[in-house]
Amino acid sequence: YYHYAHRQTEDFAISVPELNVTVPMNLDARTGRDELEFQQNGRFSDRLKGLWGADLTRDHVRSRRYFYDKGTLHEDSWQVFGNLDWHWTPAWLLHVGAMLEDHGNTGTLFSPRLAVNYSLSPTRSLRFSMGRGYRAPTLLESDALEAYTLGGVPVRLGVISTQPVDPEAVDFAELGYVGRYERLGLKVDGRVYSEHYSRYINNYDCAMNGVVPGSEFVKSCQVTPPQSYAAVLPPYFAFQFRNGGDIRVNGGELALDWRHKAWG
Repeated sequence: YYHYAHRQTEDFAISVPELNVTVPMNLDARTGRDELEFQQNGRFSDRLKGLWGADLTRDHVRSRRYFYDKGTLHEDSWQVFGNLDWHWTPAWLLHVGAMLEDHGNTGTLFSPRLAVNYSLSPTRSLRFSMGRGYRAPTLLESDALEAYTLGGVPVRLGVISTQPVDPEAVDFAELGYVGRYERLGLKVDGRVYSEHYSRYINNYDCAMNGVVPGSEFVKSCQVTPPQSYAAVLPPYFAFQFRNGGDIRVNGGELALDWRHKAWG
């Protein structure tokens, strides 16, 4: 069981030249998490071992600045996970794993992983792995409504998220090599990999109170302002969380660990 709580108190003021006034700012916030996890490891034979487990999590946050007029927000999530390692021969190891999870703002997600290790010798091996994973939106990314208030009335919006945001996904594959060369005192660990990220979440410029002069290409904010919102400022930029396009990352890594006897 895990419990986390954080309380922040911060007040200051900023100048708003457009209105010729000073606006008080309040960044008070409360966040917390309660998490309960169970895991069981097992060895079923000399060649087969694995584990399984489950997790329950509740997050909460309260911030009048970033979640204006929303009170305390809660998000409940759960996950069930497991994996198996099977030595079907002394040289070959098969690893199969998966996780089923559900978040309050994503629905149910399934993340599989497959890996194969081949021992070239007792000190050298090749590995190949592939799979898919997800990152669920945070409460800020799914429910933000940042408001600057004057006399208790919101007059400007900052970061907002009023449209559904899908979880980010990544598909990955890698080929690696690990080797120990005892006579040389050298260890080698390298890999090449490819990762494809989709639906990445970003905060995009959007226009409030009309079109910002000189930036007609920027979309208007897809948001219904708070009921008491007063559009007393000229057109300005806000920032809206939305899913973007795809990102592909191809690369390689190499680590060398060399220890000479003369160096102790």
